[in-house]
Amino acid sequence: MQPKNSIYIKKRQQQWNRRDFLFTTGLASLGSILNLNPLYAANNSSSLTDENRILVLLELYGGNDGLNMIIPHSNAVGKNLYRSYRPNIALYFGTDYTENTFLSGYGNTNYALPNQMQALMPMWNNDQMKVIHNVGYSESNQEHLQAASIGATAENNFAMTNYASGWLGRFLENDFNDLEYPLGVQIGSTNRLQMRGVGTSTFGIHFTNPAAFYRLINSGEYFNTAGFTNCPKDQERMFVRQRTNETIRFANQIQTAFNPANNSASANYPSTATSDLQEQFKIVANLIKGGLGTKVYSIRLNGFDTHTDQLTGNINQPSLLQDLAECIQAFYADLSTSNLGNSVLTMTHSEFGRTIKENNTNGTDHGTTSPILLFSGGINGGFTGTPLDLNDTSLQQGNTTIPFNQNSIDYRQVYATILQDWLCVNPLIINAVLGKHYNRIEGLFQEPCIPSEVDTESLLGYTTKGQLIDFRYAITSGSNVRLSLLDSSGNTIHVLVDEYKNEGVYLFTFDLADYNLSTGLYQYRLEVEGEVYTRKLML
Repeated sequence: MQPKNSIYIKKRQQQWNRRDFLFTTGLASLGSILNLNPLYAANNSSSLTDENRILVLLELYGGNDGLNMIIPHSNAVGKNLYRSYRPNIALYFGTDYTENTFLSGYGNTNYALPNQMQALMPMWNNDQMKVIHNVGYSESNQEHLQAASIGATAENNFAMTNYASGWLGRFLENDFNDLEYPLGVQIGSTNRLQMRGVGTSTFGIHFTNPAAFYRLINSGEYFNTAGFTNCPKDQERMFVRQRTNETIRFANQIQTAFNPANNSASANYPSTATSDLQEQFKIVANLIKGGLGTKVYSIRLNGFDTHTDQLTGNINQPSLLQDLAECIQAFYADLSTSNLGNSVLTMTHSEFGRTIKENNTNGTDHGTTSPILLFSGGINGGFTGTPLDLNDTSLQQGNTTIPFNQNSIDYRQVYATILQDWLCVNPLIINAVLGKHYNRIEGLFQEPCIPSEVDTESLLGYTTKGQLIDFRYAITSGSNVRLSLLDSSGNTIHVLVDEYKNEGVYLFTFDLADYNLSTGLYQYRLEVEGEVYTRKLML
């Protein structure tokens, strides 16, 4: 049977003058499985297709407190316990939230938003907002950078943080030298793992802050080359920056998409006091409306590490949540002027939640699970998942947080569901990229798309963890599999696997300590069903 996207691929080949992007050299690329289409914005169509869906990831960095964002309002979900655990920072009806922020309409009115998030209520009432309760992972890491890296890589514990590629980057691990726009755009984060491939390549363009983006727009420069003196050291620095600016890809495409017409936002973005989030959202909206073609955007809101004076500090959670709510409302109002609100999905995420009980400085400490919020005109609104059980007996015994348990949702279930049902990725590819199968979450989207078909017999990739190399491969039907390690000239050094395998995803761990290999360039090769797949490996 001819694959569903074969006509699409031929169109892309004509446009980019590239070879077939379908998995001929490794893990799936966004260009083939996500059906990138730089013309989607011009279509101004509100209908959902697998060619016009976009994902925006909003990182709430510092560890967001879910209990003071999705407030327990009824005794059925532990209102009195919530107040007893938080005598100084619990939020109260009539003061901190009102009927105007009740999250009702999906059963009993058990939860509410704080007053500061009232801007989101029209989206909630119009089924454009989803709350996914109690998301995390087992053995939660509670160190900021390590936990953020775990989320970016889709690993599950501290021991695996040497995993040097991101869950999104593993889609982009292919040759896209002729691409006309970046596959991903990241603003405001120092963690670039999300879009990093298995090697050292990052398959997206990264801006530390909005100012860096506007410098590129206004001058074509990624790094500022002004203000250097004639001293040799300054001249060397300026030379390096000039050469770097010259090699920045996609500058023209980004400048074209971010044109003066789109610079005039079609909505009133708030003048946020505690962040530059409004500028990040405004940039993303302008690029989407300008038809850049990028499928994944990543932005960041800092300040959620609220150990002290969580409600009243210089940077406090209520003001941050107000920034979040008002910016998201403005973002979708902006997109709606081009009929794009149904095609763009925004997902919040945080490296961990916070403790159920307050600490002795009117704040909360690092915890485990936290809610994830989804926004789009293409979702089914309401609640998903099982909320935290504030009756958990461990809290009565002195614990300050509820661990990840059978009622929790693994964050990779959210990733897998979005990849499959929103971005139309084939389940085999998802399993290969995430390392194993994760159960999907039912009912997130109004129109779950039909995943793209895989026009190949296998997938192949690797990850490194110190002295260990994990070769990951997947086959779509039972067959004999031969996995070999080669030198740079293509001569076989070791045969790692040579046996019959059933359909599925497999892992072979290669320990460098067991082999006398020098540093340098190698290759690894998978032979299956008469097909041969070869990729480079740098040791």
